Amino acid sequence: FSEARYFLSSREKSVYEHIRKINKVSHRLRSLNIRYINATLLYGESGVGKTMFGRYLAYKMRLPYVYINLAMTVDSKLGQTSQNIMSVFQDFKDVPCVLMLDEVDAIAETRSDKTDSAGKEINRIVITLMQEFDRLSSDVIVLAATNRLDALDPAFIRRFSLTHEVVRLTKEEMLTLAKRFLSDVGVELGADAVEAFVEKYDGKSQSYLVNALIEAIAERLFLEVAEEDGGVENDGLFD
Repeated sequence: FSEARYFLSSREKSVYEHIRKINKVSHRLRSLNIRYINATLLYGESGVGKTMFGRYLAYKMRLPYVYINLAMTVDSKLGQTSQNIMSVFQDFKDVPCVLMLDEVDAIAETRSDKTDSAGKEINRIVITLMQEFDRLSSDVIVLAATNRLDALDPAFIRRFSLTHEVVRLTKEEMLTLAKRFLSDVGVELGADAVEAFVEKYDGKSQSYLVNALIEAIAERLFLEVAEEDGGVENDGLFD
């Protein structure tokens, strides 16, 4: 999915502008000896574009995009998850980039007052994450994504300058997304077909619509290839 095709709603545009402005003055803040991490926490259901927003942000700001799924740092060995977190942050803490931390609820859940080994391990993991977070350079733009805001430790949430809910697009926004996507790839499906797709997936996350558009484009390309080859038998791939 090309970042240039991304549809930025008015809601996410305000988030983009906030991040951009802070990044613009980050060196001025440093000169005043003010430490400030440009960090935004995105929450919402799966498929609404949280991680795609991160890619778009990096694209627009011409910065490297670093994606880390924190669920992948979890290890059953005692203490290993904390070591994995430290290793991840060590590689990027001083690199100007957009650092996308996905599925933060996998390791940043609310700390427990339990004194058993599992409770202590959870607390150590959350503390390690927050300590590494605090060591990040102000040149690093941090985005974190979760489907479970309610599960996150309050102290971790407080480290973000902005907390924003990413919601499903409206029907009108879905239509704009579809038109922009098709225009960018140079495929014409017809106004009626596009509106039918939007109608079908109205009320669902935009990932459903994008996947349907890709399927329709693939079918169109298959028919073109078949015609070029003198007629290839349809194997039912797009039935």
